[in-house]
Amino acid sequence: MTDPAGGPLVLFTGGGTSGHITPALAIAEELVARVPGVRVNFVGSAAGLEADLVPRAGYPFHAISARPFRRRLSRALLLAVRDFFAGRRQCLALLDRLRPAAVVATGGYVSAPLLAAARRRGVPYLIHEQNALPGRANLVMARRAAALCLGYEAAREHFPAGVPVTVTGNPVPALYRELTREAARRRLGYRPGERIILVTGGSLGARTLNRVALDWLESAAPARDVRLVLVSGRSLAAETRERAERIADPRLELHDFLYDMPWYQAAADLIVCRAGALTCAEIAALGRVALFVPYPHATGDHQAHNARVAATAGAAFFARDDEASAAGLEAALESLEKPGVKAAMEACSRTLARPGARRDIVDRLLAVWKGPELSGNTRDAEH
Repeated sequence: MTDPAGGPLVLFTGGGTSGHITPALAIAEELVARVPGVRVNFVGSAAGLEADLVPRAGYPFHAISARPFRRRLSRALLLAVRDFFAGRRQCLALLDRLRPAAVVATGGYVSAPLLAAARRRGVPYLIHEQNALPGRANLVMARRAAALCLGYEAAREHFPAGVPVTVTGNPVPALYRELTREAARRRLGYRPGERIILVTGGSLGARTLNRVALDWLESAAPARDVRLVLVSGRSLAAETRERAERIADPRLELHDFLYDMPWYQAAADLIVCRAGALTCAEIAALGRVALFVPYPHATGDHQAHNARVAATAGAAFFARDDEASAAGLEAALESLEKPGVKAAMEACSRTLARPGARRDIVDRLLAVWKGPELSGNTRDAEH
């Protein structure tokens, strides 16, 4: 199928959190760079973060009905079922109108209606699963996928035999491979030698990380020359700001959300964060050191698995959510101040990066819909 308005069209879906949106945007970026004339549209929920981030990236966005499925019988589950069927009807109409060549899904509840519609209309689809333990939507829809790309080898065992699987790693935007600490600090107005701690709980925020950061700020000696950049999350912004105002420490830089997160990650000496698959991939691409505090309620505790991979490699520090503390943050900083430790950990972090992930996923996508042959120049778009 082709877009009646012009060149081939690929529909992307995935959302809810930045962990599903970021890889979709990275794959789309690679596809557009390599295939002249290709069109990219996104499908998502008007209530999800994708409704904000996708238009900012310059892609057309189509909102559909969708909401998370709950495990227990409840009104919320019944509403989710209702919205799934409504969303599927909307996606069937969208497919009939746009006639895409293929669909790419990166997970989240919003992907299920479009994949179900694509299956009914015979549109080939590629799924990318970021985590070691797959999400429910990807598990259900993988049986009819034309291609399945995995961020971690450990995810393979969870999918049924016969699904065409490729372990590609997790894709990140090209910017992550281009940024330097010096360039990021110049852009953000930080001093070249200033020590910077970035604390972020992701797009939704994390109360544990906010507490640890402010506890540390209250306990750290005022003479310590450190800038603490705390990204609270919008839902936790009011309570975090209230406490921050009581502390009134000039070393604190407080945000509720950052659209230019890659620059802050690149500028940091230490990143205190959750351990979602995309967060881990971004940090590895930059070669930064993290103190990972995995989200304790993640399905199958998959964030702990992600974090232990980095910690075992010598690239990160690790703390359970119920053990995270100001003392642990101070211990990590003291370790990084020892001669050679920071450089060694950053070198280990870089070894975990998968710089070819975007290229390999697009290779599989082009094979799925028998896209155009690529010249040598476009094949090297990621390098």
